Amino acid sequence: MGKKWRAAILASGSGSNFEAIVNATRRGEVPIEITKLVYNKEEANVKKRAARLDIHALYISHLNFPTREAFDLKLVSELKKDNVELVILAGWMRLFSASFLDHFPNTLNIHPSLLPHFRGLHAIERAYSAGVLQTGCTVHRVVVDMDSGPLVAQSFVRAEGLSLGSLRAKIQEAEHSLYPKAISFFIRNQEK
Repeated sequence: MGKKWRAAILASGSGSNFEAIVNATRRGEVPIEITKLVYNKEEANVKKRAARLDIHALYISHLNFPTREAFDLKLVSELKKDNVELVILAGWMRLFSASFLDHFPNTLNIHPSLLPHFRGLHAIERAYSAGVLQTGCTVHRVVVDMDSGPLVAQSFVRAEGLSLGSLRAKIQEAEHSLYPKAISFFIRNQEK
C-alpha cells in the first residue's frame, strides 16, 4: 500500500465500528492514520473506547449551533487543523450539508441494510418486519441525500429464521468485518 491517509472518525453512539477500524488499522490492514475521533453526544460510549484505545477524542455538540451548516463548518475547521483527507462515519447520526461535503468529498458511511433498500433510520427493524430472506450492510460514499451515495462495498447476511436480536448481532458482526476492508478498497481505488 502507498502512503497512509489522514482520517478522522465521527461517531454518535457506542463506537463498536470505531473500535473495529482502530484495531484493523493497528494490525496494518487499513492504510490510514487516525487523527482523532469527533463525537456529538456527550453520553456516547465511544468516548470511553477512544480513551481505552488512546485516540484523541473531541466532543462538539450540534445543539450549540443555530443551523446544520454552522455545525458543519465547525467540523470542517476542526478537521482541517489535522489535514484530514478521509472522514469515516461510524454510527454518526447527523446528515451533512453541502458545505461540509465540498470540503470533504472523501467521506464514507456504513449503513445496516443492502442499499438502496431500507435507507434511513431503523433499517434492521424495517427489513425484519418486511420478512426479507437476506439483508446486510453497505459502505457508501456520503452525499447530501441520505444513504444515496455511490456504493463502495456490501456484505450479505441471511435473515431467514433469525430473531430481530440475532439479526442485529449478525449485521453488526458483518459491519466490523466489512468496514475496514471497504476503507482499504476505497483508498486503493482513489490512488489509481
